[in-house]
Amino acid sequence: MHPYVAVPATLALGWRAYSRDSLTPAGLVVALLTAVVHAVHPWSVFFALLVVFFLTGTAVTKVKHDVKARLTLSSSGSSGGEGRRTHIQVLANSLVASIFILLHYRQLCAREKSGDANRGCWSYGSDLLVIGIVGNYAAVAADTFSSELGILSKSRPRLLTSWNFRQVPPGTNGGITFWGTMAGFLGASTIALTSVVLLPFCPVGPTSWSGKLLGENQPGLAGGNGWGLQEKAAWVLAVTICGGLGSLLDSALGGWFQASVVDSRTGKVIEGNGGTKVLLSGSHMKKDGNGSRRVESGAGFLDNNAVNILMAATMSVGGMATPQMLKQAAGNVPMQLPVRLSRGLQSWKTSFAMAPTLKTSASSEIRKAIDDVTVDTNKIPGCVLVVVNKDGKTLFEHASGRKGADTQAPMTLDSIFWIASCTKMIAGIAVMQLIEQGKLSLDDADKIEDLCPELKTIRILKNVNERGEPEFVEKKNRITMRMLLTHTAGFGYAFFNENIRQWGQPFGCDEFSGHENDILGQPLLFEPGTRWEYGVGIDWAGTVVERISGMSLNDYFQKNIFQPLGIENISFFPSAEMKTNLAHMHQRDANGKLRERDHLLRRPLIVDGEDRAKTYNSAGAGCFSRPAEYCGQ
Repeated sequence: MHPYVAVPATLALGWRAYSRDSLTPAGLVVALLTAVVHAVHPWSVFFALLVVFFLTGTAVTKVKHDVKARLTLSSSGSSGGEGRRTHIQVLANSLVASIFILLHYRQLCAREKSGDANRGCWSYGSDLLVIGIVGNYAAVAADTFSSELGILSKSRPRLLTSWNFRQVPPGTNGGITFWGTMAGFLGASTIALTSVVLLPFCPVGPTSWSGKLLGENQPGLAGGNGWGLQEKAAWVLAVTICGGLGSLLDSALGGWFQASVVDSRTGKVIEGNGGTKVLLSGSHMKKDGNGSRRVESGAGFLDNNAVNILMAATMSVGGMATPQMLKQAAGNVPMQLPVRLSRGLQSWKTSFAMAPTLKTSASSEIRKAIDDVTVDTNKIPGCVLVVVNKDGKTLFEHASGRKGADTQAPMTLDSIFWIASCTKMIAGIAVMQLIEQGKLSLDDADKIEDLCPELKTIRILKNVNERGEPEFVEKKNRITMRMLLTHTAGFGYAFFNENIRQWGQPFGCDEFSGHENDILGQPLLFEPGTRWEYGVGIDWAGTVVERISGMSLNDYFQKNIFQPLGIENISFFPSAEMKTNLAHMHQRDANGKLRERDHLLRRPLIVDGEDRAKTYNSAGAGCFSRPAEYCGQ
């Protein structure tokens, strides 16, 4: 937060707590330190959550305070009700969130240092610490609302942890009422609504067809990283439910582990000062011959503060873990297949993701959907579909049609395809191997510039003027391996970017020529680390692998990835047998008729000997493969 806002806001909160005597001196000091931790974070949302929790919590505590005071007793012998909160009580509500905020701040600083473009917004499905922080405040707000307003319910509370859900006195740990539970969800919703207004969500926006394929600026529920109205509505609902469940968890933990002590003469629950334990033979209470206190429920292992912090930690960590567990349970295999099939296949996504095998009826329908398309060579001459699950088991495989529109040679499961950008995943594996070996780091710009000094002096192409002259500016940020792998280093593709096309004129710029300079000779399009554009960054990552290993990328792939896995039919340079099985390449003419054409990546198919050694091994789009072997079969 900006200090002009954070400092007066923190002082105002401190003055309010001091003037209303709502905190002990130690509690006030800890509360101010907590506010400072929240204010240090560059996002204002976390400080706002603290403020909303403090103000709404104080407000509900004061609701019919005199009535609540008569429903319970204090361990000091006076009437019950909430007194001044201690430093322990402050920490019980905010310690977990404060730790996560500091961790997230450190995470953001590391991203800023590496030039990560996403520091300023929260992508859908990322930064689980944010979920933990908001989940903490939703849970403690729900617990505060539930306990402070639930005790006023006209119906007698029932013990959540008892086998028969028996009635207990108001204020009993683990005692819940319907309206108290609803109040808990109301408290959680105040946090949910505050967060949805102030969190810096990455927006949903228009994008190119290639960006849509890769999830760029698309809604999170559609597989992208943006937050639209549906994603935000789901967020509010999820946070509200999380908080409400936190209140119920607090009741359960209190019912099991916190002793509820009742005054035998009045039947009222005795509350410990500052959330501490209540002794059965309290020094401030007189005992009659039969004992003036009895335990209504609970084992007495924990006091109220320990229960609160255990609940807050459980809901924060649980909230962070839930999205990952749901993602694993649902499965992502079909959404990540490199080939998007026709709408007739969409109904079988669940079968792909959830079932260890496909039903016979599902296999038949998928096979028919493919065959119906390939029967007309002007639609798709041929197709090979291989589906595997997350354990590597083949769920389905089928070859249909012909290898080309002008040939009668059938498409088979052994057909070879140019897998183009699917090569990028293999290059990513190679990079990660070197990182595991300590030879590379994702964020070490010094190492990248040492291996590729060209990246130290590369300039940014601003535009090409009317005379066809390119205009450049110097870059400010340094390029890291993380940027190269995530398409944030500043590179593009000539077939997507008009500036690159104009820069290449009059000779042209062809990333599929097999010549190194067509890729490594391109300028940057924007400041590294400031935005995303699909481009040749991963080709540069492959060049890094070559320069570290002293091997061509093809040789590195064969030795370190394919041979250990027993893969024989993936290569930058197809063998003679692979070439005989190569699927033909097509494009539509001006009338929409599908015609065969020369292969786009022709050079690797025709070179040999010294010419092969001079051919660039493109980590971004250079491999040919049999589909089943790319799937690990």
